Amino acid sequence: MIGVIMHPTLKGEDKPTYLTAIVRNAGILPVTIPLSFFFWKMPFRRGVWLASPLDYWQTDKWVPQKRYPVEIKARASETFYLSEISTFRSMFCDIFKGANFFDRCRFRFLTARVVTVTAQRHSEFLNNC
Repeated sequence: MIGVIMHPTLKGEDKPTYLTAIVRNAGILPVTIPLSFFFWKMPFRRGVWLASPLDYWQTDKWVPQKRYPVEIKARASETFYLSEISTFRSMFCDIFKGANFFDRCRFRFLTARVVTVTAQRHSEFLNNC
């Protein structure tokens, strides 16, 4: 999900945009989310890339810091800030540029659907590599 920060002090400036994940606990017991819970995985490719959430490092003044592991109570949800969207795009493009011929052929069929907080759908945010 894409989250956009709106604040009166940002008037006239670019509004920060983040790649977020909402984890919902539908069970009856609390669940614990460790720091290593989030990772990127390419289809039909070995290995994963660990995604360190942005809200762990406190490098952005608009993202509140979280202490991991995070406990999500029963029937509750939690929002995690994974990355600033431009950082995610550049990381994805670096992976794409370092890939071999067969991986680049598979990347042509890789799509991502992102739903914003306002329920707008975007599928073209990875097409600029």
